[in-house]
Amino acid sequence: MATDFIPALRFAALTPWYDRTVAWSTREADMKDRVVALAAPRPGERVLDLCCGTSTLLLALANAAPAATLTGIDADPAILAMAAAKIEAAGAQARLLPGWSDALPLPDARFDLAVSTLFFHHLQPHAKHRAVQELRRVLRPGGRLVIADFGRAKAGWRRGMFHLVRLLDGYSNTRDHAAGTLTSFLVDGGFVDVQSLSPLPVPLGSIDFLVATRPPRA
Repeated sequence: MATDFIPALRFAALTPWYDRTVAWSTREADMKDRVVALAAPRPGERVLDLCCGTSTLLLALANAAPAATLTGIDADPAILAMAAAKIEAAGAQARLLPGWSDALPLPDARFDLAVSTLFFHHLQPHAKHRAVQELRRVLRPGGRLVIADFGRAKAGWRRGMFHLVRLLDGYSNTRDHAAGTLTSFLVDGGFVDVQSLSPLPVPLGSIDFLVATRPPRA
């Protein structure tokens, strides 16, 4: 299991600026609206947000399905504190847990739906594989997965802008994103019905939307 983490925006001193930076650089409102639409949470479902950040997506999911049971996991205690404050201020309900994507502190087949945004580009390829395995483990058979993260932009200038992200988060971590091959990790991890849907152009590149399902009988 991992024992350290890279803070949001890479440097702990920048953590207070996380929400503003993400809102501008990734068109966060549009991105997370699309994630919620693709996820389509239902009343009574158990929903996991892996690397939940400051809970912006959890709050959007709570608005879409107030009767869903929400859990957010993140390794950064400062980010979790910000998330808890936002959830309390909104009067929402969500369980927040510290945890690592390579060993989620959750039982098997617990969730109907899992989501993750802007997390996988922080991971080395072997860690991406492990995170996908863990997501598959905690989803029930037939459970749904929605991921939004950087992909290969169509416009050359956007691919150029993505180099800023690659410089910050590492070229090996982001290689599969620049190549547009993130779906291969889901296929290799045993998911089915894997799709990459229409991307969202953003100032720092392009966001891909991946959907997949844990096989009903596996």
